Amino acid sequence: MNNGPIGVFDSGLGGLTAMDVLTKLLPGEDIIYFGDSGRMPYGGRERAQLMHMAKQDIDFLRGAKLILAACGTVSTVALPTLAPVSEIPVFGVIEPAASVAIECSKNMKIGVIATQATISGGEYVRVMRELQPSAEITAVACPKFVPLIELGKISCDDTDVRNAIEEYLTQIVEAEVDTLLLGCTHYPLLGEAISAFLGDGVKLISSGEEAAIELVNSLEGMNLSSGRQNGGTRQYYTSGDPDEFKEIAARLMPGVEVKNVTGIQPFDIL
Repeated sequence: MNNGPIGVFDSGLGGLTAMDVLTKLLPGEDIIYFGDSGRMPYGGRERAQLMHMAKQDIDFLRGAKLILAACGTVSTVALPTLAPVSEIPVFGVIEPAASVAIECSKNMKIGVIATQATISGGEYVRVMRELQPSAEITAVACPKFVPLIELGKISCDDTDVRNAIEEYLTQIVEAEVDTLLLGCTHYPLLGEAISAFLGDGVKLISSGEEAAIELVNSLEGMNLSSGRQNGGTRQYYTSGDPDEFKEIAARLMPGVEVKNVTGIQPFDIL
């Protein structure tokens, strides 16, 4: 038994897609969320900056019993170096989502969309090809998605959303994929608009959801469960404006209660 909290962090609001799964599956666990909105987006930054920022994010959650880096960019660029030396177990989003994408695809034509840093890092593609060398994988960077989502723009009816989806996902359509891995945890918030463009024949895989499920499954085996069935607390921290964080979270994820939001000063950037 371990009554310490679970820590979750992301560059902003996207990790709430993983947080939502964790709160539903682990009602008895205390969970702390940190959204680094003050330094968002992460996807276009240099590797040295990302390493520095990811270390600060992990340090901020140092009281946690384990941490989920609910960020594809951090999972790709920083965790291979930082996770092995961390005193706290740190989970990423790459392997769980890549495995599920391979399991779900029937024609082995799979798309991956993520930030520029994640696509350039190639980790999703590497893991999927290790699992299934014959898979045809089309990877596309979508740098406009996160800023749109952080502004609360996710509707199919939004012109900026429609234009960005057409710009990036036309290549996915042409590749005839039957499975699309949403390699940034923000992207499921555009899921309805993405599905409207791609059609019902393409299954969407949420990296945040799959990583959260893996964490839940690992909790007992690592002897880190609190053993409680209810009563878990949720705390939210943001390096952006806390009122704006709450307001946009409420619009993006209706029905998901985001309260107890505390603003902190943004950490430095190298």
